[in-house]
Amino acid sequence: MKILKRVARPLLLLSAFLLILSCDEEFNALESDVLGDNNFNFNTPRVTVDVLAYNANIEAQQINSLPSYLLGHFNDPIYGPTTASVVTQVAPSTADGNTITGNDLRIESVVLQIPYFVSRSTDANRQNIFSLDSLFITNNDLSRASSIKLSVFQNNFFLRDFDPNSAEDTQTYFSRANAGGEDNIALVNNSEINFDTQAGMLLYENDDFNIVRDTIVILDSLASGVFQEKPVLQAQLSESDELRAFWSSLILEADEAILSDPSRFQNFFRGLYIKASPNGNVTDSNMAMLDFLDEDAEVIVNYSRSIDSTANRENDSFRLNFSGVRLNTFINNFNANTLPTSPNTIEGDASLFLKGTQGAVSVVQLFDDELEMDCNCGNNSNGEPIIVRATALDCFKKSFRQTDDEGNILPPVNGRFELKRLINEAQLIVYEDNQFVTNTTDPNGDAFNASDRLYIYNADTNDPILDYITDPRIAGEDVENLDPLISRTFSLGTRTTTEVNGERLSFYRLRLTDHLNNILVNNAANPDLGLTVTNNVNISITTPVLNATNDIVTEVPSNTVITPRGTVLVGSNNQDPTTRIRLELFTTEPR
Repeated sequence: MKILKRVARPLLLLSAFLLILSCDEEFNALESDVLGDNNFNFNTPRVTVDVLAYNANIEAQQINSLPSYLLGHFNDPIYGPTTASVVTQVAPSTADGNTITGNDLRIESVVLQIPYFVSRSTDANRQNIFSLDSLFITNNDLSRASSIKLSVFQNNFFLRDFDPNSAEDTQTYFSRANAGGEDNIALVNNSEINFDTQAGMLLYENDDFNIVRDTIVILDSLASGVFQEKPVLQAQLSESDELRAFWSSLILEADEAILSDPSRFQNFFRGLYIKASPNGNVTDSNMAMLDFLDEDAEVIVNYSRSIDSTANRENDSFRLNFSGVRLNTFINNFNANTLPTSPNTIEGDASLFLKGTQGAVSVVQLFDDELEMDCNCGNNSNGEPIIVRATALDCFKKSFRQTDDEGNILPPVNGRFELKRLINEAQLIVYEDNQFVTNTTDPNGDAFNASDRLYIYNADTNDPILDYITDPRIAGEDVENLDPLISRTFSLGTRTTTEVNGERLSFYRLRLTDHLNNILVNNAANPDLGLTVTNNVNISITTPVLNATNDIVTEVPSNTVITPRGTVLVGSNNQDPTTRIRLELFTTEPR
């Protein structure tokens, strides 16, 4: 059951809707005026409403079935370091000709290869060039891309794809990022998996691996027959006689029935543990996002065979892809006292902490549906004010819907309520907290947090809100391939920096116009809203959190867990009305 949030600020929150409304049916759009004292001036078409906002720390978040995966070490200037590793199953490719044939077989090499995400452009000579995308380094400065220790182990823990406690559900693995120590741990069915104790043979180790410096470029053949360069992480997994013997036993000498059945193979060989560890200066960063779904993400087993009675041999390859279960494990060493342990769900929090990789999200409540107040619903036919007792949510509805002389909302017509006041635009205004966000600039002059995007969603149903769905900036476009920094900017405004009284402030405008009009006209629910930081606003799929506190936040966007960056916003329990989180309504008055 949700906690009843009875707020100590009823006058500020609710007086926004003590509106004097006429009964004319013609509407006239008015320009916005400057707000009056206390940020409220209810005779103007711009109405500012306080909201309740508080933190919701994430105990554990789903880390399998993610859209992409992080690898490396990242030191957030606010929260501190996070290290990301990957545990993944592999299976024989089902492509034609992917079989082991011949006599006197011998391992020549085994290559692990995983593409990075890239951005492509054209230089002055119209030559195609690429740059690594989703790269997280200190102050976005390529010269500060530190080295990490990269290790690849055989994984000995069997990753189930179905929950043994349910005949229908897939297995969910949860993060254990804040457990402390240096081991990568996951939770499954209330049990811990320590992948460091489940690690088998060490297949590769590099104490000085640098993502920027050590990127390998391969040629990728497009459907058009054109080749383009593709950057990949590449590791040689057979650099010793012992390792070549390991792969020979695993692949060349394996029973054909095992190599032809992915399920049997994944139990026979339980996959790879790709572990990143900080190396040297832990305050620097070197983390990237890997594309395990790319067709060139594979383990290539190169082998040779005899072709006649002579010493002549020919080469062939057997390919393993990354189908099956895959986890992104995290080790967070957050700065002490950064994340609040006791969110104030009654009065709200002064600062809102947003962090991925099992960090924190925030909850925003627009109208308290429990707190009662005296609501001014306009005037009756005699010109007398109509004062009724109503909750904040009902007062909001009565202030905008047509009412009778008793303050009762008129019945809907064809399922839709008639309005006496229109909401042309509704925006949630959210400022960064300058106590934490310093606007440090990178060598290109860009603010460190310039690429941050916020995502707001229905925390009751875990669905996108209506404004996200109706955002015209994505109509008719290939949404998945849109640049997440510039897509959906109509509903999820990008970070804007301005100067107020000599201080540089950055803020976001999150559109709630369709969301509120849907409540008013169609009597839609008034849900709690979840607020998160994300590196891709085009992905709205949510995944469950473990032991959701008071059932308020039960799921978070899947991209939140793979967003290493974080920010801090000004909350609702803040004394500065200039930067306090608030709802702004731009309305149309009747003539």
